[in-house]
Amino acid sequence: MNKARLVLEPTSKRGSVLRFSARLLHLDGTSDRLWWELPQAYGESVTSWADPWVIGLLFPIMQGGVPVHIEGKVSPSLLANLELFMKIRARWAPDKYRPVTLSADTETELPAVSEPGLTVASFSCGLDSCFTLYRHARALAGRRTRKIGAAIVQHGLDVWLEQINSNQIYASLLADATAMLESLAVPCISMKTNFQQIRLDWADAWATQLVAGLCLLAGRYDTALIANEVPYQWLDVRSTSHPVTNPLLGSQGFAIIDDGGDYSRAEKAKVISAWPEAMRQLHVCFGVNVPGKYENCCECEKCIRTMLAFRIAGCPEPDTFKCEPSDAQIRSVRLHMIAKVRRWEELAHDAEAAGMGNTGWAKAIRAVLRKHRWRQLLNWLQQPFIPLRDAIRKLTRGTTLSRSEIEDLRIKNNRADLAQRSLSDSRPT
Repeated sequence: MNKARLVLEPTSKRGSVLRFSARLLHLDGTSDRLWWELPQAYGESVTSWADPWVIGLLFPIMQGGVPVHIEGKVSPSLLANLELFMKIRARWAPDKYRPVTLSADTETELPAVSEPGLTVASFSCGLDSCFTLYRHARALAGRRTRKIGAAIVQHGLDVWLEQINSNQIYASLLADATAMLESLAVPCISMKTNFQQIRLDWADAWATQLVAGLCLLAGRYDTALIANEVPYQWLDVRSTSHPVTNPLLGSQGFAIIDDGGDYSRAEKAKVISAWPEAMRQLHVCFGVNVPGKYENCCECEKCIRTMLAFRIAGCPEPDTFKCEPSDAQIRSVRLHMIAKVRRWEELAHDAEAAGMGNTGWAKAIRAVLRKHRWRQLLNWLQQPFIPLRDAIRKLTRGTTLSRSEIEDLRIKNNRADLAQRSLSDSRPT
C-alpha cells in the first residue's frame, strides 16, 4: 500500500534566526509544511530527531487516514504512545480522524541530555501557565517540583500570524512574558510557527502544536510542563489538552507532564497573587472583543471568569483588568461548551465554600447556570420540531444553519482563505 511521507527539510537561516521545517507529502500530490523559527542562540538545543514533526503534523496525518513513513529518526516509545493517542482521538471524533500506521527510517530513543531533569515549559501569561511556572520556580510542588530551564512563548499559537496587528501583539506578549520570567530567573525563548496556517481544525489540534514546539528543544531538555486545562475531577470532558492524552505525546527521552489539575481556578489565583509581576501583567483573552489590541477586554466569558476567581480567592484583581464586571454583566454570560459549564459550576461551588454564596455576584453566577439548564431543556423540547425548522430554514435561507452558525462559518472561511493563500509555497513543485 502506498504511504504518505514526512520529510525533514534542511535548516535555513535569515540573519540571527534559524528556521526548522518539514513537509507531510500526501498521496494526492498536496503537502502540509510546518516550520518553527528560533534565535540562533538556541540552535544547539534543537533535536535532530523527527519527533516534534510527527507530533505537530499528527492531526493532518489522522485526517489523511493512510500510513505515513517518516524519513528520519523517531523515538519508538513516542510511536507506541501515538498509537494509543490516535485511537482515543478517533473514538472522540470518528467522522474526522483515523488511526494510521507510522513507520520510520530509524527507530531509536532520544539520546540522554547533558543535564537530566532539566525542564522546559510553555508560557502564555495566562492564569494556568503563570500558576505552573510560579509554583515550580518557587519549589511549591513538593516532590513533583521540576527544575525549569526555560519557558517558550510561541508566536502563531495564541497570537495568530494573520490576525490584525499580529507582530505588535506578540511583541507586547513577549515583553510581558520576559519581565515575568526574569523575576523567576527563568529564560524566555521566543519561537514562531506557521501551525495556524496548516489545513487542520485548530480547536482539535492546538495541544499537539504546543507540545511539538517544546519537543523541538529535546536536544537540551528531557521534560516539558503543560499547564492543565481539564481538572482531574472532570476527566469525562473531552478536550484538546487533556491529562489523559497529553502524556501520550511524550517519549522515554522527553516526558510530558500535565500540571495543575488538582487545583481550582480560584486556588491558582490565590497562589499567583503572591507574584507581583503576574499581578501586573496577567493576560487571558488578548482583546477578544477589541481585535488588534493586546489587552484583557474585561467583557468576555474568560475575563469575567478569571476576575471572579480572584474575588473568590479573596485577592485583588490583576492590574491588567481595568474594570470589574457588574452583576448584570455576569448574568449576561452565555455558556456553550461543557468545559465552560463545569468551570462556572466550580465558581459557584468555590464561592459557596468561601462563605460568599449570598453576594450579588455569586447569585449572578448561579443565574448563568440556571439559564444554561433552561436552554438545555428548551432544546430538548424542540427536538421533535427540528426537521420542520430545518425545512423552513432550507426554504428561506438555502441552508439549515442558524444565523449565528452562518456568521461563524463566514469567519472560519475567511480565516481559511488567508491560510490557503499562505500555503502557496507549500505545494510540491
